[in-house]
Amino acid sequence: MVRHEPARAEPPSHPPHQPPGGATRSPRVQAGGEDPGPAVPPRAGTRPARRAGGAGRAPADGGAVQPSDASSSGVSIGAAVAINNADVANTAVLPAGTSVSAHGATIQAVMGAGAAVIVFARAPQPGRVKTRLVPRLGEWGAARLHRRLVRRTLRVAQAARCGSVELHGAQRARHAFFLQCARNLDITLRSQRGRDLGARMFNAVAAGLRRQHAVILVGTDCPALEARDLRRAARALAGGCDAVVAPAEDGGYPLIGLRRASPRLFERIAWGGPDVFARTAEELDRLGWRWRRLRTLWDVDRPSDLARLAALPLHLRLGNRREAGHM
Repeated sequence: MVRHEPARAEPPSHPPHQPPGGATRSPRVQAGGEDPGPAVPPRAGTRPARRAGGAGRAPADGGAVQPSDASSSGVSIGAAVAINNADVANTAVLPAGTSVSAHGATIQAVMGAGAAVIVFARAPQPGRVKTRLVPRLGEWGAARLHRRLVRRTLRVAQAARCGSVELHGAQRARHAFFLQCARNLDITLRSQRGRDLGARMFNAVAAGLRRQHAVILVGTDCPALEARDLRRAARALAGGCDAVVAPAEDGGYPLIGLRRASPRLFERIAWGGPDVFARTAEELDRLGWRWRRLRTLWDVDRPSDLARLAALPLHLRLGNRREAGHM
């Protein structure tokens, strides 16, 4: 039985954090990536939240799932988050009548301990990123676009003020571009670790949820992602949802957040295929979890997407107005 979640007022978006006085900070680079650590045991007597008639699912829109092919970054079609098989019973629930401010301290107070935002990205190596766009942009042009999309996603994550922001790099986590992002934006840089995308996502968030009550993981191929999407995800998780997913038009998903997880969410999924979101939704229903579908977004994967990207206002393409003057 489908139960619809009530719509919530959206606070205004604010500019991203800038270090005071333009001071340059040293990047917080975590050598060796995630520490998998011991599994967190379930709290005694706790059970997954269930609703009568099956999973608590609340579609946010009726956008149809469209076929797609694999993203060159491997992230926009299935960036997922997970923790060990543990119940997180202490996640804060918004009290009735609580107003949500766009100021970081107030948002995080309302959301309990906050939600860590993890950005998955590949190193911007020419010829290895955005390969479907190479015929139109060339290898170096495609790599430059990839860099802009990564920077944009990091600034959107900071502007949301949901909690800490981490950049998880693949291929070369200590690439000069990643180090520059970590230093200029004062974020933590970590390495992706795992044999495939699903394993890397699980490992990243298993560690993240030992530090936070909830984790939201996003890819970098989605210029439609806004700070309000991250805030809405964080509020849903703080309000009792076990999971939130924002589907993509091509059948994947560029955002997923969890405060609990099962390995079943990441097994036997063809990452990059047209049914990543559908398979994940089916698994969430089978688990009986309370989850919410967020608004449908779109990715930049093919040459036809470039016109759509160019039609966006410059500050939306690049994350904020201030960034537009430096790209």
